[in-house]
Amino acid sequence: MAGFIVSNSFGKFHSETKKFNAPLSGFPGAPQSYTLREMANAYPSIPSFGYPREWAHDGWQGLVIVDNDDEVTLSDGKEMNTNKVDRAFQWVSTGQIGNDDEVILYEDDAFKFKAHPLSIVKFRVRVKGKSSAANAYDYVVNVKKGGSSSGQSIPTAAQSSSVSCFSNYTMNTQYDYVDFDVILDGSNSDYISIDMNKVSGKIANFKIVTKCGTWSRINATGSDDPANNDIERVQIKLLSTEATPIEGCTDPQANNYDTNATVNDGSCAFTTATISSFDISPSSMTQGSSAVVSWRLSNGNFSEVKLLENDINIMPNDKKQAQASTITVTPSNIGNNTYKLQVIWNKSNAAQRNSSVKNINVVSPTSYITCTDPNRNKDANQECADCKSGYYLGDDGLCTQCSDPNRKKDSDGRCGDCESGYSLGTDGLCQKSGCMDEDDANYDPDAVIDDASACYGTNGNGENGENEDTNGDNNDSGTTTTSTTTTSTTTTTDTQGDKEESPNLLIPVLLGGAILGGVLLLRR
Repeated sequence: MAGFIVSNSFGKFHSETKKFNAPLSGFPGAPQSYTLREMANAYPSIPSFGYPREWAHDGWQGLVIVDNDDEVTLSDGKEMNTNKVDRAFQWVSTGQIGNDDEVILYEDDAFKFKAHPLSIVKFRVRVKGKSSAANAYDYVVNVKKGGSSSGQSIPTAAQSSSVSCFSNYTMNTQYDYVDFDVILDGSNSDYISIDMNKVSGKIANFKIVTKCGTWSRINATGSDDPANNDIERVQIKLLSTEATPIEGCTDPQANNYDTNATVNDGSCAFTTATISSFDISPSSMTQGSSAVVSWRLSNGNFSEVKLLENDINIMPNDKKQAQASTITVTPSNIGNNTYKLQVIWNKSNAAQRNSSVKNINVVSPTSYITCTDPNRNKDANQECADCKSGYYLGDDGLCTQCSDPNRKKDSDGRCGDCESGYSLGTDGLCQKSGCMDEDDANYDPDAVIDDASACYGTNGNGENGENEDTNGDNNDSGTTTTSTTTTSTTTTTDTQGDKEESPNLLIPVLLGGAILGGVLLLRR
């Protein structure tokens, strides 16, 4: 058989013979699986990463398979063909490929895989004894850390929770083998190298380099090769290939987002949106009134907006993610009410934004008393205003006007002078005045207040002789009046039954030069 290095020059092998078993992860655009046999054939490439030597194994020398039967040494370089690759995956007993992910090493074979810095590759190694499982155990138990007899063996390391590079050690006595898993971290230049009988001259007989340390066969001389220590074969199966974690900020919203990072290292830095404006109008009101709150943020770098009214969040659910909006508030507390806007971004180290505090002063509403005075005007609040025209404000607080029907009214409704023929009485009301002398010819039976000036008096001129006749015509008005005197006879009977005739003098009543219908009867 031949020894060869995988090459990028080899074409595509028949797709119908492929078996996709080992998962591939962490490579954007890559298929979900990629077999070891595909890697050995250097095909296919994956987008953005290229051929396996550019992301799975470390270059041309990263994957080496040697079959000494073909007498081709490692130094022959890139000479290989599909048959040579396929033989590395065949069972010697049947010539059939067992698994596209498993290389089978027999006595004159060798294998080396060095992980690419972009990859972490996991293998399962099975060591098969010729006659018993003890043969396999005796060999791997002497593969020690540091190549020292006092170093930790692979079985011990693979069963230790403190060694992350090895795991899942098992021993099967029925089929005479031991198994263990190993992880190769390309960023640490890890590799596995097994030469069954030193056929390559450049591959160690049994050496595994990991970030947990280096394990190698003690005193690895020719006699310590696997084939010389009752080992029938070594099977190396690819379990998985994943991209080496690249630490950095993986959040696209961060200031320092790293497009190449695959593992978030907690370094992301975020800048929360700033508050461009925050206003409330009006800033003072009566209880029960409303105000409008408006805000605007600089960008969408936030997860929630809060509006704190007296330190209690009152922001409606449908406004919590609004970059710019308005809401109506109706503060219920009398006195000063505080309002503050908070902007929160649910990122690990994003700062919280706080606005300045806005205030709304709330006062109790004015209590109005509806005016019930029918003689009073009402203001906009239906309270009493000025008295209506023709009314004045009385001492009792009601608008009133003079109610004395015998009295004149002023323009504001107050009582003025008494009407003609009336005088102010002691009760404050205007009463009819006139001559109250029953014996007077001008006696007024309706008079309530005595007006002596209205009586005719003894001289019959209605002035009680107070005025003199200046012209001898019994007319004190100063004008000449012609009057006619009529004499009549009145018969009277005295107590003795004698009749006596007495002439009567009828004098017309003169007032101001006018002859009145009444007469004065003068007796002798």
